[in-house]
Amino acid sequence: MDFKKVVAFIRQHLVSALCVGGALAFFVLGMGIYRNVYRDSVHFSFVYPNIENGQYPDGQRFLMYDFLDNDVVSEALNNMREKGWYTDITPTQIQRNLSVSVYLSNPVQEKVESSIASGKDFSYYSNEYVISFSQPNPVHLRDWNDFFGLFRKNRSREFLDELVRAYIKKFTEEHADSGQAFYNLTSSISDKDYDFTDITNYYKLKVNASLNYLQEKDEEGKAYVAKSTGLSFKDLIASYQALLDVDIQKLESYVKSSRLTRNLEQFKNRNHVLIENDTLSMLKQQDEALLSKTAMEEYDHTFTENIIIVSENEENGLYQARPKTGYDTVTQRTLTASTNAVTLSENISALNLKVGQYSESAAADPAEYARMCSVANQMVDEFDQKYEDLFKKSNATINEYLQYVNGNYIETSARHTGLLNMRMIVKAIIFFVAGFAFAVLFALAGRLAKTYGWPGISKKEKADRED
Repeated sequence: MDFKKVVAFIRQHLVSALCVGGALAFFVLGMGIYRNVYRDSVHFSFVYPNIENGQYPDGQRFLMYDFLDNDVVSEALNNMREKGWYTDITPTQIQRNLSVSVYLSNPVQEKVESSIASGKDFSYYSNEYVISFSQPNPVHLRDWNDFFGLFRKNRSREFLDELVRAYIKKFTEEHADSGQAFYNLTSSISDKDYDFTDITNYYKLKVNASLNYLQEKDEEGKAYVAKSTGLSFKDLIASYQALLDVDIQKLESYVKSSRLTRNLEQFKNRNHVLIENDTLSMLKQQDEALLSKTAMEEYDHTFTENIIIVSENEENGLYQARPKTGYDTVTQRTLTASTNAVTLSENISALNLKVGQYSESAAADPAEYARMCSVANQMVDEFDQKYEDLFKKSNATINEYLQYVNGNYIETSARHTGLLNMRMIVKAIIFFVAGFAFAVLFALAGRLAKTYGWPGISKKEKADRED
């Protein structure tokens, strides 16, 4: 078969070949357009220190597949279901239609490609990513309104919005300062079961923790003023410092000078436990001091020569004993143990005196003592209220500041996918050519079969067909 016959043969079957190729190309384009109708994307940009090293703000390794984390997807899907959307779609179907890819600007991509091509040891951590989502449309044979569920309303953009919110929440809670640390450190307590001295000591710790946290935030955002409270970190620091220097000091001075306790028997028992513990420790220190003193008296510190002692050990080494050094060590132990015993004895005396003074104060004038305890309780209640009000203002200010800071960590923008793109067109052309070639080859196979017969056909049958 020469070239002219081939051309003539193709012309003879041109219409059918064009129809087959066109049908395949149209099918590919239709499927691509259908997917793109339900496809949407969002562009993520991370702007914080250490992202260039592939790390989260807290120093943990950054993983771009955290975008597709089960908890993030489930929370986004639950929020959609609460609005009455995606009620028949599972998290697995969502994840199958989600993809995340690194976004590289042209200059960066050229630099990466040139470095790899030149054989350089090159690594690059991107701070920009694109998340794409195509809404799954499960088929429901009984659903006539949306043509069996294939043409339901597109909610891809709404789902991506929920996914962004869920991811930012996870990012803030797990890798950035969410304000939870301040809440845990400084939240107020129910102090009804605490004694006055316990309350003052406890709030001293709370206020100091608040000051440390706020001073750290003040260094980060010195000019920040919360819109909701109108307060800066310096304002909050001044308020907490006033609590520490004025209110707590006033309550502590009143309680100590009046020797007040909410429960005298409990107070006495607690101090007796401390006395017993200190007594046991004192006796141990006295025994150690006595033993060390005896060793010191019997030690011949006038012997100043060094002694070489041959000892069997792993290295078969020699040990050089220095009598003067040994005497100094025993002397130091004696002094330390004696000093500790004296200190513990003084603590025991102070605790006994304290128990006696508080007992005398309560017994001297019970009515006056009850009145002073009532005043102290009122001071505690007033302090609790002040602390709680300041804590709420601080918490609101910190949360607003962290939302501002964490919000600047992540920037997002919508990326709308067009119905047609170059990849779809190239794919359609390939399928068109493949369909065209298939149709021509199929027609050629039919002509050859007609001319030479199909395999397995007898010569008689072939002759009959030719007749």
